[in-house]
Amino acid sequence: MLRQSNIEYLATDGRKGYNWPFYTGCDHWQTGVCGGGGKDFYCWAKRRADRFNKGDFTPTWQPEHLLDPLRLKKPSKIAVCFGGDLFGDWVDPDESVRYRDKYGDTYIQFLRSIVFEVINSCPQHTFLFLTKAPWNLLKWGRFPDNAWVGASATNQKTHNEAIACLSGIQASIKFISYEPLLSEIKLEGAYDLSGMQWVILGAATAPYRPPERVWISGITEACRKAGIPYWLKNNLKPLLGDKPRQGLPQ
Repeated sequence: MLRQSNIEYLATDGRKGYNWPFYTGCDHWQTGVCGGGGKDFYCWAKRRADRFNKGDFTPTWQPEHLLDPLRLKKPSKIAVCFGGDLFGDWVDPDESVRYRDKYGDTYIQFLRSIVFEVINSCPQHTFLFLTKAPWNLLKWGRFPDNAWVGASATNQKTHNEAIACLSGIQASIKFISYEPLLSEIKLEGAYDLSGMQWVILGAATAPYRPPERVWISGITEACRKAGIPYWLKNNLKPLLGDKPRQGLPQ
């Protein structure tokens, strides 16, 4: 079944949030996409693997979970494979995946086809995709209308990559997650927030390293001017004091 998630922007309006873990693990931490294990390395999923899975973070299919959202009737927000990166360079959306339905019958289908088929069959749910490899999003074609598609950015380089790649995809909601925000980001010219419908901001944790206030205000002011809702995660409370503003796309 789907796993309940404590990610705060999934659990809103008194509803539970979920993770859809049909794919887990990631190689970004080894290839340098996440900082190569240096001082800027941050990955809650890798830390979880270190704690509960003896450090094994090998990309792994979990096909028994592919049909899980079909069993959840109450409208919910569902994070797609947040325990890995479905858009890593090692993932082929045209790869054939073998899975079984609830009756035990076996099927073989392209990865992209079965994932989008499940999402389209659950219009009551909102599915969130998030990647650190936004250059691979285009391979997936048009995303279902009830899917929000985002990219992680921690500094100017990853922000520019996220904006450039997200601008080329077809999705009803596009967003950027600045978590952890590690440096000031200038939102100028072709790399402003035009075309985005949502922004998330958060701090590095374990150890806690809050961003500078001016870094946050630069992004939130740009959001206000553009009419873009933003979500300031609770881990910013030690820095901001007051309860962070929490906004979602409409």
